[in-house]
Amino acid sequence: MQKDVRVPQSNVVGKESKGFKQLMHFFDITRIMVASQALGISQACLDTAVKYAKERTAFGSPIATYQATMTKVTEMAIKIESLRNLVYKAAWLVDSGNPDFTLSAMAKYLGGQTAVFCANAAMEIHGGYGYLEEYSVQKWYRDAKILELYEGTKEAEIMSIGKYLLR
Repeated sequence: MQKDVRVPQSNVVGKESKGFKQLMHFFDITRIMVASQALGISQACLDTAVKYAKERTAFGSPIATYQATMTKVTEMAIKIESLRNLVYKAAWLVDSGNPDFTLSAMAKYLGGQTAVFCANAAMEIHGGYGYLEEYSVQKWYRDAKILELYEGTKEAEIMSIGKYLLR
């Protein structure tokens, strides 16, 4: 790491010595975008899993008729709808000029968890095919997992939300 680096005034972004605070404010907004990405991945996993479950047969019946499959898609749908409402509310508040950054952190936290849950469930519904490159669910699992890490880990989101709630 270099120290005492000189930056021309024309290249300074934001206010000097306020970089961390500015970055945190940036994350307050982009967390909604990450949560939206999670929502899209989650919905794609559900849509793909439902389609596959209707087409794939085991023991003479579509796997969609089995309780285990029904449970997985139902839990996916419930989590997705919860996430959708949280993302939409957080985005609406920003658009209306009344951002709630704790809600943004909640959306980001729930988004990562929902995307990972849905990607995992979709892979399980696909069985061994879920790992093959020909099936998109294997990529969505990797795409989902990173959502729990960047723009603030789930542990960082918990700290942010907890500090607000217990202030």
